[in-house]
Amino acid sequence: MGLRKGRSKRKGKGEAGADPESAVGGALDRELDANVSSGGGNISSFAREVIGALDKEGVPPLPPHYQAFFYKLVESRSPELKKQVAEVLDDEIFEDNDKRAEMEKQITECFNYVKTILESVAVLYKNLNSMNALSSKRSEELANSKNAATMKNTALAFVKDINKLMQILGKQTSNIKGLYNNVAHVIREVENQTIYDKRYDLYNKRYMVAILQKEKAAIQQLKHRSSMIVLRLASSIANKIDTKQFNMISSTVSKLLIKTSRRSDILGHLGSGYFCILAKHLDINGAVTMTQKTVDLVANTHFFLGSDEVTLNIKCGITEVSENAEESVEEIIENVFAAQKKADADKKQTYVVHEVESPQSSE
Repeated sequence: MGLRKGRSKRKGKGEAGADPESAVGGALDRELDANVSSGGGNISSFAREVIGALDKEGVPPLPPHYQAFFYKLVESRSPELKKQVAEVLDDEIFEDNDKRAEMEKQITECFNYVKTILESVAVLYKNLNSMNALSSKRSEELANSKNAATMKNTALAFVKDINKLMQILGKQTSNIKGLYNNVAHVIREVENQTIYDKRYDLYNKRYMVAILQKEKAAIQQLKHRSSMIVLRLASSIANKIDTKQFNMISSTVSKLLIKTSRRSDILGHLGSGYFCILAKHLDINGAVTMTQKTVDLVANTHFFLGSDEVTLNIKCGITEVSENAEESVEEIIENVFAAQKKADADKKQTYVVHEVESPQSSE
């Protein structure tokens, strides 16, 4: 989904806002002994047992509650099931924690560099003030000199002092330049780990490619269906407006997507005003229905181009996230982009569906 912010309130046991960790405690240990066997079993049957445990405890099956129960219950199960769960989750929690730790380390390193730069600048400023004071002093001595020999000696002393200060300043500026390059390098490293598109308040392309890869792997294992939609302001409108207007209208489209999407949908910006929706557990027919509703919603939004009122129009491409191992994530993105461009080239179509070929079965 888009990057949303929300607030929650703590409530008592059995209410929608119950604390997950508190809900897991208490009679859950008895539930482990009574209802959860230590044998094997597949993930689907285990998932139903988790729902049963939630129901017996009177805890609403909301995502945070379910997650807490899931990890608590899975500890009592067989190594085979634990391994299967780990493969499905792909060690997401540990991977995310590792990435967060690395980013925090880099940010701390960057702060240290910035602190050192500020200290160096303070010393540099002090030396520049010293140079200014020295210049005033030598100028006054020259003004009060009565003969050429004294003036020459004063001038030579001034040049010597200046050269000494210039050497010091040269080392300090070189040090500051090196620290600046270190800061710039860390900032680039952090940017390479970002998942957020600040202009449109959505995930960026880097994150969408990564999450699409994970979803494809999950589909290959769990055999569910998911779809991907790419949309952009129609070229018939985009070509008539400037960059500022395009960004403003695209921002309106992104807000509509955030407002109307399902909580399970993952929204992203792929660049140049192309938005995408990864609709998990939604087949092509469902994706077409979602796309049509989105198109109709955007079409009800108007803006003025000069004195003319213009109705917004978006063009969309749709594809199924195939379980076919031969189709890479890059090919999925390429195919859905091609479908969007095909729709954009046809005035009568608002969307085009890319038909996914089924993998050939071996005979």
